Amino acid sequence: MSRGIYLLANDKVLDNVITLLNSIRHHDKITPISIIPYDDNYQELQSYIQEFSAVDIYENFDFLKSLMEIINQAWHDFPKDHRINMLKKFGCWFGPFDEFLYIDTDIVVFNQIVTLLDTMKGYEFLSYDYQRKTGIKDIFKQEILEENLITHDQVDLVFNAGFFGSRRDALSEATIFSLIHETRKHANCFIWDYYDQGILNYWVICQNIQQINYTKTGEKIAGNWAGSDYRVEDYQLFNQETGNPVLYLHWAGHKIFPGCRYWDVWNYYRHLNSAIPPYIPPQDGNSTFWQSFKRSLKNLLTERA
Repeated sequence: MSRGIYLLANDKVLDNVITLLNSIRHHDKITPISIIPYDDNYQELQSYIQEFSAVDIYENFDFLKSLMEIINQAWHDFPKDHRINMLKKFGCWFGPFDEFLYIDTDIVVFNQIVTLLDTMKGYEFLSYDYQRKTGIKDIFKQEILEENLITHDQVDLVFNAGFFGSRRDALSEATIFSLIHETRKHANCFIWDYYDQGILNYWVICQNIQQINYTKTGEKIAGNWAGSDYRVEDYQLFNQETGNPVLYLHWAGHKIFPGCRYWDVWNYYRHLNSAIPPYIPPQDGNSTFWQSFKRSLKNLLTERA
């Protein structure tokens, strides 16, 4: 059974992708990684991933095209922006891996993270966070309870959609396309800041997908949110009370910039691969172009040296 890791990215998050890939490859040299293009702007990203072993661009563009056509058809009258592309995460179930982890790019990992899939035996879906402690507020509106789409007991099943695992056979095209239309009918029940978060939770919870949340598999398992306080030692993180290691760090809701929470950790992993030019801090709000330009210029000068 093949195992792999999926990311969703474009050139705008290139530095985060480099950082995440560096952290994965630091602990795991061989697990294949497939990057699903968030949009058409991934040419620079495609160039840089050549510096990593077993990393490529997701190939099932036919499915991604069909998925977005169904979304546009179902929600033709619904206000949309680029964040709807987050739903391309569903491409994970139609790629090359029998079992997989999906990892957001604002994450770094501190171990051979793919081994978490060992926990999923007997289940169809793996999550790993304490999202349930904050209830539904970042996922659903109260209407989802009032309309009895989920129960109060099921609130304990909610999860963050930035990190999860599953199996390819857990979701069919017919199911996902039906799900798109069904959630459109209940649009008033969702928080649409993150399209993927609500729809993924709705699928797992309302269709009774057999889920295991890793934080429930033992006592005092360390969390992973950058908003929490951890002890930092040699660019690894540990729970301050128990000393248990943090398996990955997720900046969810926190921007990554020089001086941000756990900046030294991010910066360390960003520069582990000497073949990639160093990070250039943004100078203004429209920094993506300038970062790309400076990187290209540096590469050109290096080639001529």
